[in-house]
Amino acid sequence: MTSDLAYGIDYGTTNSSISIAYPDQVEVLNFNPDDPLPASLPSTVYLHRDGLRLAGKQAIDQFTITGGRNTACQRCSLVTYTRKFGYETDCRQYQRRSGCVDSRLMSELKSELTDGSLKGTHSWANDFEMEDLVAVVLAHLKNHADRQTGQDITRAVIGHPIAFFGTTGDRFDQRQDLAEARLEDAARRAGFTEVELYPEPVAAALDEVLEDGYVVTADFGGGTFDMAVTSIAGGEGEVVSMEGAAVGGSMFDKRIFESKVAPKLGLLQGSIPAWFSTGLSSLENFKYLLTNPHTFNVINDLQKLDHQAGTIVRSIIIGGQAPRFYKAIENAKIALSTAERSSIEFHPPQGGLSIDLSRAELDLIVAPYIETVEAQIMKALSTAKIEPDQVTTVLRTGGSSRLGSFVELLEGLFGAEKVREREPFTTVAYGLGIVAQETWL
Repeated sequence: MTSDLAYGIDYGTTNSSISIAYPDQVEVLNFNPDDPLPASLPSTVYLHRDGLRLAGKQAIDQFTITGGRNTACQRCSLVTYTRKFGYETDCRQYQRRSGCVDSRLMSELKSELTDGSLKGTHSWANDFEMEDLVAVVLAHLKNHADRQTGQDITRAVIGHPIAFFGTTGDRFDQRQDLAEARLEDAARRAGFTEVELYPEPVAAALDEVLEDGYVVTADFGGGTFDMAVTSIAGGEGEVVSMEGAAVGGSMFDKRIFESKVAPKLGLLQGSIPAWFSTGLSSLENFKYLLTNPHTFNVINDLQKLDHQAGTIVRSIIIGGQAPRFYKAIENAKIALSTAERSSIEFHPPQGGLSIDLSRAELDLIVAPYIETVEAQIMKALSTAKIEPDQVTTVLRTGGSSRLGSFVELLEGLFGAEKVREREPFTTVAYGLGIVAQETWL
């Protein structure tokens, strides 16, 4: 018998968080007291051939240990040999003189939910449906909260973007519905029996005491930008328009890699295949390098062309340094929220990188995405039948909401005095907790 409790879950492209809805309060949980962003959990999944499933920082840390380990097919316990039938296995990756990695790291799974052709993945004679992979993160969040409450809580409100990544085009409704259905199914596989989905940008405004007028909530995360226009009258709010776009911080990191890092690593040389550079461009794509049989040949070729660059790349792919490498790019971007210059500092045991990055360069890199964001803002205002000067308050939240050019866009459109910063990684989870409270408690 459980007491009256429920959870609010913000499942994000790059980070996720959870809140506990009590009858009289909402509490966003902390995942690491030593982390400067303590309430967020990296939305990263780790799978191992022995059945281990991890999420968050544990997933990343474990992958740095096992990511380079392989098992040859002929020595694999999943393969049997008899004189009558020869080699037999249920593993679809089996090749007699080949092998596969012992573990896999997956990130940005939220961005794949709209792709109906992507059913999941197959490793070690196991099929993993997309919902199973997302459920690893949701189950980690649930287990963390259950330890806090001492109960098995099975009710949750889960946020969703106005436009999932991959919904652009004439099949928006179909793709959006697919992503929402998959997210709900994943929640049920994670142990929730009562699940409600709720728009993320609307949740972001729920704990604010707002004056009468029009409120714009702008939620700019790792994979999506979402906004809502709410009309406030007499303390009551009505959402009058919502818009979104598949634009977020993880894309900015990839573009920084392409423009600033790839040349330093010698990846633009004609003999280095494009797929190799693409694989190195993000932690999301990195997993494909570990399963490509030609990866190690390319590393060797790169070391012959540029020994220092090849050594650094080898440390990223084979030496377990990938998480540190991508974090270095992200940290340099984040630093430019408050500074005019920063640098990408990556120093593995052998070799190292120090690449200057300026605010002006970052602005140029993200300019096309900011244009997309501005178009969505103006579209939402048009749907609400209001002009920017009629907006009374602007609430910005999400990990990418501190981007200098985004802040300047909002302040230029609405006036700096109207723009308020909300906690970027927990605001939505808190609002979803309020919805859970109102729904069930």
